[in-house]
Amino acid sequence: MLDERCIFVNTDCATSEEVLNYMGSRLYQLGYVKESFTKAVIERESMYATGLDTEEIKTAIPHTDSVHVNETTIAVMTLRKPVLFESMDQDGAMLHVEVVFMLAIREPEKQLEMLGAVLNIIQDKQLLYALRHAADAKEVVKRLTDKISESR
Repeated sequence: MLDERCIFVNTDCATSEEVLNYMGSRLYQLGYVKESFTKAVIERESMYATGLDTEEIKTAIPHTDSVHVNETTIAVMTLRKPVLFESMDQDGAMLHVEVVFMLAIREPEKQLEMLGAVLNIIQDKQLLYALRHAADAKEVVKRLTDKISESR
């Protein structure tokens, strides 16, 4: 489920749409998603915001319907400078997001399980801090794999 090629550390993006395009394009290039995926994620984000006020380090969890996905994976991006995403909880509120978890879920019945796993990750303040300041993709994958194993 975690592929180092889908982990983008200390990335420069200016807008949430740029983040979504970057991540979605990379997932498409790697064959995880269909060509329609990125557009579908952007459209969904405009209707159902995914920014979360996770205290010090804000996060976002963009995703879309399984019809746009070839193979389940999670892409992670840490941002060099925060990017504004609309809050999931507070209508119209904007959050300075530093870590983005893009979900590509092939099996619709696994969406709640995957969201639960990501929520478990982002509720761990120490882990979120470590991810935000990770030196490279290997470190992100190791920390996430350890957390997922610990949760089972």
